[in-house]
Amino acid sequence: MLLQAKANGERFELSSPTAMPRAASFLWNRHMMIQVNCRGFTIAQFMQPEPAKYTYAPNLEAKTFMQPEQPYYAHHPGRFCYIKDEETGEIFSAPYEPVRQALDHFTFSVGKSDIRWTVEHLGVRVEMELSLPTDAVVELWQIKVTNLSGKPRKLSVYPYTPVGYMSWMNQSAAFREDLGGIVASCVTPYQKVADYFKNKDFKDKTFFPLRPHA
Repeated sequence: MLLQAKANGERFELSSPTAMPRAASFLWNRHMMIQVNCRGFTIAQFMQPEPAKYTYAPNLEAKTFMQPEQPYYAHHPGRFCYIKDEETGEIFSAPYEPVRQALDHFTFSVGKSDIRWTVEHLGVRVEMELSLPTDAVVELWQIKVTNLSGKPRKLSVYPYTPVGYMSWMNQSAAFREDLGGIVASCVTPYQKVADYFKNKDFKDKTFFPLRPHA
């Protein structure tokens, strides 16, 4: 069955990343909202006090509110994970983009407080889960990789989140060893001098910490 209800209607699951490619869900808290589609494309905004973004498209974006039925495209920003077999060189990505490899199993599972994916390919299961805290502007991701082949494997996992074109005025990014992740900064564009004083305290930072567990 392509689409079905689970847990007495508390969750809905989609079993294909291509049959309904715009299928999406969203989560929100007091400060932010995120919309994620079944293939991994993502739009997220937070308030400071007006809507602002921390990941962007690779081109100059117009300011707009979050809208339904977003026009996704190949390099649309998202949250992805590459899985590579280091012995054979084979690779695929979860949930589906950007490799778009045909998968042995795919489930996009939407609940009231989290969004989950389960994909299987090359004898590997990848489970991804997204949730939000109550008050912070933070995405909480958990990624679990399981070897289903019954033999020792040498696998690499590469979480991938494109920051995009943050600002035409100033932007930069660097790996912070003390934080164990990447921190990107930018200056919100302005044209009038008076706008500088409105924007100078904006939280124009994006951080991508990594905490692997065996």
